[in-house]
Amino acid sequence: MPRPLRHGLPRTSDDGFAPGAYVLVERDQTGEIRMLCAGDMAAQVDALADEMIEKHAEALRILAEHDRGAE
Repeated sequence: MPRPLRHGLPRTSDDGFAPGAYVLVERDQTGEIRMLCAGDMAAQVDALADEMIEKHAEALRILAEHDRGAE
């Protein structure tokens, strides 16, 4: 069974963590654990989506043309 975290955040914090705030906890490949404010997640997902759309614009254009041809 997972053990609860024994460490907390300072009670006075200007980084967006407030009592009752939702957080995302992730572990990277090195084993480091990061905690992010879930409120920032929508902006991070939007930024990642924009990056992927830009990176794969040609593939997305080909797929869109294929979809139009199937109608």
